[in-house]
Amino acid sequence: MNTLEKLNILCEKNSIDLKKDFRLHTNVKITNAYRLLLQLYYAMSISKVNNGKYDDLLDYVVENVSQYYNKQGAFPLEFVNETEKSLNAMQEDAKSYKYICIGHAHIDMNWLWGINETVSITHDTFRTVLDLMNQYPEFTFAQSQASVYHIMEQYFPEMIDEVKQRVKEGRWEVTASTWVEADRNMPNAESIARQLLYAKKYLSELLDIDPKSLNVDFEPDTFGHNANTPEILSQGGVKYYYHCRGYEEETLYRWQSKSGQKITSFCEPIWYNHTITGQRALMLAEFCEKNNMDSLLCVYGVGDHGGGPTRRDIERIIKMNTWPIFPEWKFGTFADFYALTDEVSDTLPVVDSELNFVFTGCYTSQSLIKKNNKKNEQDLKITEMWNTIAKNAIGAPYTNKGYEENWRMVMFNQFHDILPGSGIAATRHHASSLAQQVRGFTEISTNRNLRALSDNINTKNLVNEQDLTETISEGAGSGFGLNAKSGVQYSRHSGIERIFTVFNSLPYQRKEPVEITLWDWWGDQERIYFEDSDGNMIKHQLVVIGKSIYWGHFYHTYLVEVDVSATGYNTIIAKQHDEVMLPTVSFPQRRVNKHEPMVLENENIKAIFDNKARIVSLIDKSTGVDFADDQVIGLFRMITEDPSRGETAWVVGRYMDINDLEDNVKVTEVKTENVELRQSISFSMDVGESSSLMVSASLDNESHRIDFNVQCRWTEIGTKEDGVPQLQINVPVAYECDDFTYDIPLGYEYRK
Repeated sequence: MNTLEKLNILCEKNSIDLKKDFRLHTNVKITNAYRLLLQLYYAMSISKVNNGKYDDLLDYVVENVSQYYNKQGAFPLEFVNETEKSLNAMQEDAKSYKYICIGHAHIDMNWLWGINETVSITHDTFRTVLDLMNQYPEFTFAQSQASVYHIMEQYFPEMIDEVKQRVKEGRWEVTASTWVEADRNMPNAESIARQLLYAKKYLSELLDIDPKSLNVDFEPDTFGHNANTPEILSQGGVKYYYHCRGYEEETLYRWQSKSGQKITSFCEPIWYNHTITGQRALMLAEFCEKNNMDSLLCVYGVGDHGGGPTRRDIERIIKMNTWPIFPEWKFGTFADFYALTDEVSDTLPVVDSELNFVFTGCYTSQSLIKKNNKKNEQDLKITEMWNTIAKNAIGAPYTNKGYEENWRMVMFNQFHDILPGSGIAATRHHASSLAQQVRGFTEISTNRNLRALSDNINTKNLVNEQDLTETISEGAGSGFGLNAKSGVQYSRHSGIERIFTVFNSLPYQRKEPVEITLWDWWGDQERIYFEDSDGNMIKHQLVVIGKSIYWGHFYHTYLVEVDVSATGYNTIIAKQHDEVMLPTVSFPQRRVNKHEPMVLENENIKAIFDNKARIVSLIDKSTGVDFADDQVIGLFRMITEDPSRGETAWVVGRYMDINDLEDNVKVTEVKTENVELRQSISFSMDVGESSSLMVSASLDNESHRIDFNVQCRWTEIGTKEDGVPQLQINVPVAYECDDFTYDIPLGYEYRK
């Protein structure tokens, strides 16, 4: 029997399991047997990295320990001390390796609780840590996320001075380079940059620290990491990264973006919520020899629901440092550890890919939170852009404070348990509340700036003088259009002839149909036309027919084809022909039955729908290729997922059942003839037990794309017994390729 086998038997006899998962706060007792056997295992790792230098000594000592236990059945402290002395020849090598121990409290923002509990968790954690610092002068602690410091300033400002004092002493390390520990795949690059900008700005002012010192991005629980993370972080002054998910090849490495920017990254080998047991010492020597270092990081403390390091953790670090055949355990900081990595950074392995994926179900869970995030991101960018243009062009006020306050709300909702949808109802309610506040700011700010710009456009000669004494359109449309892509449709004009200014917020020229709403317009619908500021008539199409009522006013909505330059505007005028049109004679009685195929077709593509409103042919006219190729695409399906694995918000379960939704499909409207700008086919269907879909498939002139506008009434509820319901649209296009191109923040990624 070899030495390792003897040690394993001794562990088994003493009920010691060194392979146990210690990432949670497990109750491991440091007995005499545990202390002795753990040191012997560590001694074996020391001998291994020294080419078997101590193998003979260890064979002798372990044999002696085994015989003693077989006779006595226990390890009294005196025997442990004697055995440690017998290994004195190893002590210098054993102590040459070090653990830099850093207390931390992982505080999840509104994960399985509401904001009130997050506030309480934050306070209680800070209070616990500050009290422990009073009792243990060598104890150090690191806390991430600017948002938790903001919570303290809001609710418990009297404690901020205590934190500042510990920060100045170097015992409280601020590892908050971002506002929250956010998802790293769904937020756009601007969001990630704002996380860095506002966190550094806020913390440097609050705690009186150099923003350049905030160079560690601590993201232990993030569910995946886009490939441009090193690019964005390095541009934002971050040099070091700490994470725990999405990768498992290297512990310490240089992470490189596509441009060549690199940051030093540490992938936690155990877990960030760690209990001090000494068990992780067994990996220390091998790590240090591989990376030409003498130290390894040890992040410990109760987390997720806060709490942080315990007295037992601190006492064990102090006590284990006295064990003679064990590493040196010392309290320190991330800065201490990463300073050591700088010395070997040129020799570390380089990783130049994304670090994905974990919990892929989170890319579909809680779709409302995701929709709000994308809307808020886009609207804040658009609002600030028009504000900047208005400030430079006409001297409009710039609301810098408003942008920071609203970006903070968006960034909070990007936390890795909020945006991915792994929270509860209270999580969603708070996230929706923040999103609505942001919408209020962006919509009124955009409206104010666009109105200011419009007021400075000379439109004096574009319309004729009109009698407006009997108009009622003033104030019509207040709040109309805020939930649509068209934006604000508030009425600022009257009369038959009306002027509209259409703005393009994107950095390229666009020519496409735009919805324009006429409020309380009493003209002749048959005689209306639209022209641009140069007098050129432009195509239009009536969308909403008749006198639709909205809070005491009526309106008509038209599609108007508008050509607008990049980040520019165009002026559109609604007018009425002078000539009275002859009345159209209609014959409602059908005289001949005609086949009415459901086809959407323009210059570029032709889509044929069958009688169940499914696409059975999709032809690219430039090549003649049919991307359906006898398959049905655009088919809605109900999936039943297997819930037996658990974590159904995080993980997409095995498909137990797939049902095509092709029954009770009602075609409600077909607009394919005599339309100027947009053809459409609208239909509805029942889904599951009591849900329903209302779908409009449309094709614009000159477009290469079929748009599906889907409204879903979803009331399906899964159970552990029956499975989890999933709604899906299936698009099995008929071509093969090796990989797909995916958007990522600041770039793209090829994936199989």
